[in-house]
Amino acid sequence: MLELGPSLDSEQSWLFSQLGLNASESLGRTNPTVTGHPQEEETKWKYFGQLTRKEIYDLYLLYKMDHDLFGYSPDEYIEMGRKEERP
Repeated sequence: MLELGPSLDSEQSWLFSQLGLNASESLGRTNPTVTGHPQEEETKWKYFGQLTRKEIYDLYLLYKMDHDLFGYSPDEYIEMGRKEERP
């Protein structure tokens, strides 16, 4: 499993060398958006803002292994959620 982040190129090179593949090949990028881009922030707020903080926390629990593996924190996303519960 490779982390799709800033280190993807070096991780890809290592993986290809281990598999005996041509290092000049590319896995490509699934999301060309630059991290921290204002559009990315707007999109996160648009979707996470529709959920309650409890719902976001429950999602975090479903994906906790990914968070632990890649060092993600759920705090930023939980803060985006609504404070009240859904009716």
